[in-house]
Order: sequence, then C-alpha cells, then structure tokens
Amino acid sequence: MGRRRHYRLFVKRERENAKLPRYVGKNGNDAINLYACLDCASVCVPPGEERLIPLGISVAVEPGFELKMRSLHGLRLKYKVVVCERAIGCEYREELKVLIENRRKVFGYVVKDGACVAEGVIQRIHRHEIVDVGEGELPEAPLS
Repeated sequence: MGRRRHYRLFVKRERENAKLPRYVGKNGNDAINLYACLDCASVCVPPGEERLIPLGISVAVEPGFELKMRSLHGLRLKYKVVVCERAIGCEYREELKVLIENRRKVFGYVVKDGACVAEGVIQRIHRHEIVDVGEGELPEAPLS
C-alpha cells in the first residue's frame, strides 16, 4: 500500500489580528472556518445589501487544487445571510475577502471582528480537453 500524500495550505497573516483558518468538525468535517478581520469592532450589512469582509490572510493553494469559499449553513438558514461563493486558485496571493449579502427585508446583520463568516473547502481541479463539436451533436452521457 502506497503512502498517502500530505497536502498543505500555506497561510500568511496580512493583518496582525487575523485568525488562522481551522478545521472544527468532530467527525472529519472537510470544511475549514474562515474569520472576519476588521479595522473596527463590527460592520453592519443593511437589509438587501452586501459588504466585502476582509479575512486578514492570504493563502497559497497547491497546484491542481482550489480553495472554495462558501456560506455557513447556519447563517443561511437562521439569518438569511449568504456568502457569494468564490474559488481561489493556486496563483492568487492577495488578501482573502468574502462578499456577504443580507437577504433579510428588515434587519441589518452585524459582522463582528474575529467572527466566523464563511467556510472553505479545498478541492482537486481536473483539467479537461476542450473539444469543439461545431454544429454537431453533443455526445450522450455517460462519457468515457
């Protein structure tokens, strides 16, 4: 049996008060928590609006993988707050930010500094050959 490869996500703190992402699930949860890193104590996202929330970190994802940032399940259901999904490839080195949208009609949503605002999943990326079929028919599924 071959050795299992050890994959790494390299993280750089871009701001002094940034929290490192971490796995928190007890049962092998594959998602990592991502935390707000604000210049103030909190930011309010008014009803029907969106705000860009900095995470205070940059990352280096290994080639062949991407970091997909997405909404936390509890925020979506309980507060109607959504993170616009975003994929970070192996060449991106800027500070990470998430776009938070408040879908409530009445109340603002307060994001506190250091609060968990999104989750991230690291996924393998497969390169595919792009085949132009011109005006012809697309093949039936499943393809081999």
